[in-house]
This record gives sequence, structure tokens and C-alpha cells, in this order.
Amino acid sequence: MTNRVTFGMAAILAAAGLSACAATSAHPTPRSTTSPSPTHAPASNPTPAPDPPPPGPDVSAAQFVDSAHGWALVASPALAGCCSPPMPQRLEWTADAGTTWTDITPPSARGASLIGVDFRTEADGWAVIAREPNLPPLISHTVDAGRVWKTQRFPSGQAVYGNYSSAAIAFSDASHGWVVVDEGSNSNSFYGIGYRTVDGGRSWTALSVPARGAVYFTTATTGWIFGSWAPGGGFYVTHDGGTSWAASSVRPPSAYAADVVSYGPPGPDLLMAGAPVVEAAFSDPTSGTVVAVGFYVSHDFGKSWSLSGVYKVPSPNGNAFSSAILSDAAWYLSPPEWPHTTLVTTADSGAMWTTRTSPAPQGASGAGLTFGDVHHGWALVNFSGCLKYKSDCFSATRLYGTQDGAVSWRALNP
Repeated sequence: MTNRVTFGMAAILAAAGLSACAATSAHPTPRSTTSPSPTHAPASNPTPAPDPPPPGPDVSAAQFVDSAHGWALVASPALAGCCSPPMPQRLEWTADAGTTWTDITPPSARGASLIGVDFRTEADGWAVIAREPNLPPLISHTVDAGRVWKTQRFPSGQAVYGNYSSAAIAFSDASHGWVVVDEGSNSNSFYGIGYRTVDGGRSWTALSVPARGAVYFTTATTGWIFGSWAPGGGFYVTHDGGTSWAASSVRPPSAYAADVVSYGPPGPDLLMAGAPVVEAAFSDPTSGTVVAVGFYVSHDFGKSWSLSGVYKVPSPNGNAFSSAILSDAAWYLSPPEWPHTTLVTTADSGAMWTTRTSPAPQGASGAGLTFGDVHHGWALVNFSGCLKYKSDCFSATRLYGTQDGAVSWRALNP
């Protein structure tokens, strides 16, 4: 099970009847889309001029389910400007680590927005669809890797500012699942709603949620939310299946006791790790720059957390970073050192860190990591900037893959 995304806060809403519909989509012939990764030469200028993104679609999210299977959500560029025209959003699937791809977009998502996707296995997947802002979102389920999707509407919910922003999906087992939907939070206000199923998605009930951020459950009762930036930020734990939530925290090591602590979602692979892991960023209180990232592990289902390892950022600059958690001791991390790009990994809870090749050139930035195992992984790389002064601006995210533990990368074209 895995997941990703951000969300919001809401009052408990009474469950209403579900309107269900079944849909079928046929698979086209998979197409070969692998292209060689460009050579990234080191830049001597500490703030290099941006290069346009390499050819390929804009990928807003991805998940490597195992060493061969995974999905990528292909969307329109954030700024179409100079580089490529907008394209319809689609969900692409691969069974060969990204060499070929097949469009498995749920029929109900055509002309709508996919705001959350999660696959528990190479066949069992879920997608949350935002279509009408004045109605609750839709949820689609497949048990055959997207050949057939069954879709129903959540019992309640309404977009506050005209659109649903995002959704996160978490299943602890085949029966117990949760979805948290951001109903339109902004920098000043926080609106969101949660849903829970105890029968494998045949029915859902609405719940209140304390934060927007990635949601994880290790059992049918114990889970936690990593809230993104305020409002609706923080770190919250539940021990009753999401009926109630309590604010939680971790204690920074003494070297970072004066720093600001924030929590980041440790990628979509967390529950493959077999143990709960919390990722805490320690930021300089004056500059806001992340100077270190701590990894905390719980061995009592989230009741307490102990520091397992720390990565001290050698040349800190910025606060955006990404990671992949493969176990309670093996992690990949792309730290905030813009415009430099770095990728490090540890197999012993941070006692030793090894530098790996980053697929991002200088001036670009890592936007996400997901690994099927220690050797097979994907990375999202964001390219943004303006080719001229305040004109010909672009922002696009490309997908790269490795099959040798981040020693080398290839560009993927879902």
C-alpha cells in the first residue's frame, strides 16, 4: 500500500447513499517510450540560467509499486508558455519499469481531474476524481491494473473555492481504507474532509480530519497524517481508525533544538517499509532554510517515536526535499541544496550516507522519489524558469528511472 498528496479540515458529515456506476476501458497497445537521459555537466555559475525541460510529458505524480509495475499521472504543464501546449490529464501504467506505457485513465476521469491515485499491488488500485465542485468527488477502483474501473460517489463533500485540490489514499489491508480530500484550502483557510471504508470500498462514511497532507495507516486503527504548511499543518496520530486525531511531535536532537521543526511526507513507499517512519525537517529560524533532516521510527504503532538517523545538509539552500523510505533503516534522500542537486542513500539508519547520481541538472530540483526496491526507482525532476526577463516562462516536471540503485538514470516518457 502506498499513497501521496495534501488535504484539509472539516466537520463530521452524515453519510448519504452512494450512487454507483461501473465502467470499462480497453487497453491500447503499449508503446515504447524510453529515451536516453541527457548528460548533465556541472555548472560553474552558482545560479545557472534555466534550460528548457527535456522532451516528454509533464508528470505530476508517480508510484513505483514494485520492481516492474507502476503508474504516472500525466498532466498539463503548470505554465504552458514557451515549451508545450496543454494536454488532457491521463493515468499511465507500466509493467516493465517504464519502457512501455498504457493509458489506464478511468472513464469517469475523462474531462475531469484525477486528484489522487494509489495502487496497493500490481493489480489493485484506487483513483479519486473531481468533476463537479458542488458535488462530492468520485472514487474509482480496479482489481486488474486498470482494465476495468468501478466508480461511485463519496457520500458528502463540496469544494469551497470552486475546485478540489488533492486527495490522499491509504489502505491498511484489503478491507480498511481512508481517503482525505482537500476541499479548497488556501494560505489563510483550511477545508477538508475524510472518508473511511471497512468493507473494501463498497461503502464509505465521512470523517473530520485535522490536517492536509499525506495519510498512512499501519493497522485498521492506527494511522497518521503529515500536514503540509499551515494552515492545516502538523503531525497527527489516530488510534481509533480516524474517528479522532491527536497532535503529535518528535523531539529534535540537541544540535537542532533551536531550529523550527516541520514534517514532510516520506514518499509513497512508506508502508512498504514495514515500520512507521516520520521525517522531520530542522530549519534555521531566521532564514527558513532546512539544515538537517531527521528520521524517526516507531515500534509501538505510533505511540512513541525514537530518532533513528539524521542527515546534515552540507550546503543548505531552500526547504524543498524529497525522500523514499524502503525500510526502517534504508532511505533515499534528495536534500535542499539548490542550485546543486544531490541524492544520498543509507542502509544503516544514517550511520553512513553514500552519494548517488541525481537525475536533476543544476538549477532543476527534485520533486519526488519512489522506489519499488533498493535498485529500481523513479524520480520526478522539476524544471522551471524564464528564458527571457519575465517572459517565455515554463514549469514542467519530468520522470526518470533507475535500475541500479541510482548509479545511473534514464528519462522516461509515459
